[in-house]
Amino acid sequence: MSFSQKHTVSVSSGTEDPITTTNTYQGGAQANLSDVANGDNTTLVNWAVPSVANIKALSLKSDVAVTIKTNDADDPDDTIELAAGVQVEWTPDSPTACPLTTDVQKIYVVVPGDPDANLEFRCIFDPTP
Repeated sequence: MSFSQKHTVSVSSGTEDPITTTNTYQGGAQANLSDVANGDNTTLVNWAVPSVANIKALSLKSDVAVTIKTNDADDPDDTIELAAGVQVEWTPDSPTACPLTTDVQKIYVVVPGDPDANLEFRCIFDPTP
């Protein structure tokens, strides 16, 4: 089975027509999450990406500022800061490195205060190299 994600960027200013680019990425598996992390708490959420080296598209978003820690809450493999409402996206076309550097078995979301965080994570990857 094949899964796909579309990533669209649209830029406009003033009365000019927008410049829009849409790219579609495909992979053999997906890891998606829509969940709530409790405010003023560290929450273990059920989301894993067993094949980070084969990620084709990644999108992470929270409606409040959170810190994501992978695999261990106290000594994480990766730490990702998400600003409130700002989506972090990565594809092979991105100018920066993927924010996930090692396979993810557990993910901890640190919400520094109230309110609860509404999380939306999407990942397309190939499950085998």
